[in-house]
Amino acid sequence: MPLRAAMPEYIESGNLAVLELALDKYYMEWAARRLKGRGVNQRLSRRFLGTQIDTINLLTCFRLLNADLGDQDALRFFLPGGTHVSEQLFRDLSSMSDVDEVYDRLKRTPYGRPVEDVAIKYIESGSISVFERALEDYLMRRAFAAGRGDPLGVGIIISYLWMKANEVTNLRIIVKGISVGMPVERMREELIVV
Repeated sequence: MPLRAAMPEYIESGNLAVLELALDKYYMEWAARRLKGRGVNQRLSRRFLGTQIDTINLLTCFRLLNADLGDQDALRFFLPGGTHVSEQLFRDLSSMSDVDEVYDRLKRTPYGRPVEDVAIKYIESGSISVFERALEDYLMRRAFAAGRGDPLGVGIIISYLWMKANEVTNLRIIVKGISVGMPVERMREELIVV
């Protein structure tokens, strides 16, 4: 089990990210092993899995901006297999000290635009969560786009499953918002609309 190996480190540090990383690595390795073929469906699935991995790696980089790693190497948080975020890019991003540097480095990737779109929100709020939200939204849009090709291909399934997950996420946002008395406009801002 992926958590069994990570449990001693978690118990020692109390850092939940250790367990999250173990689960992410396990899932990505499991999925990559199953996508070995050369067909169109396998290529599309590998490309989407690579986008998922890139998104997780970028979210990790944003979180590392505020983390004090001490002697730890940031590369231990890297998930291999992404399409645009290489080990070198991850190393560069995780060693940067502020969001402007990260944005400048990401401009030349497909993730530059989503990050740029929320830069003003980040300046206003000072919260890294705006970047997390933008990257999650980008991933959702990529999943939706996967279904626009072959009507009999795996893209339609990827799109359907991610749209269902999006629907559940939005329902949770609405239920939580109602339960805590969140204003309707704020709930609308939180929803992921594709």
